[in-house]
Amino acid sequence: MASAIWQELVNQFEQKSEELLLFHDSNLRAHRYAYPEETMEEHKRTMRNLLWRATNAGAVITDGQFRVIVLASLPKDWDADIRHLPGKTSSEAFIYLQGIWLQREKRRTEEEREEKKVKALLAMHVASAQAPDKNRPTCVNPNCKKIGHTIQRCWVKGGGAEGKGPNGWRFNKNNEPNRNQNAGNAVAATANTTNPTATPLETYVLSAKV
Repeated sequence: MASAIWQELVNQFEQKSEELLLFHDSNLRAHRYAYPEETMEEHKRTMRNLLWRATNAGAVITDGQFRVIVLASLPKDWDADIRHLPGKTSSEAFIYLQGIWLQREKRRTEEEREEKKVKALLAMHVASAQAPDKNRPTCVNPNCKKIGHTIQRCWVKGGGAEGKGPNGWRFNKNNEPNRNQNAGNAVAATANTTNPTATPLETYVLSAKV
């Protein structure tokens, strides 16, 4: 009876140990390097820590196998960099990977710097395009808001020169200028405006000159 109980305890312990071994071994093999958030030195410490836990749980992993696991943990876009990785040990692999990381970091920071320059130039261009042209003022009359004159010289209702536009110009319901008279009528209108006492003959002569 006692031997049966003891054997059951041994079996449970071995099962737990096997599950623990599988857990830590799987964690080691499944871990992936998070570049650029993680440095290569940090990745090295993480992988060695996972290896230590797996071997303490009973896993048998040689240094050559660990080297392969480390290389498998790298991103796919690192494949070209590690295709001809020198050395045979995991330590040699990490030394070489540290060099690759430094090269990639240099390239990445240069690209980020150039990207910031482009964004800054684009922002300046947008700001310049949106800035008002001092040589072409914008009318602040709410009924106009056109570019090219001030409210003091605006002909539209509410402007300082309301109703003082060129003869023959009219404004539609949207306060848009609309010249709907022909040249003869415009001249006639000018004649009538400048000389209200002009005779019909004078008006005809003025019209004929157009």
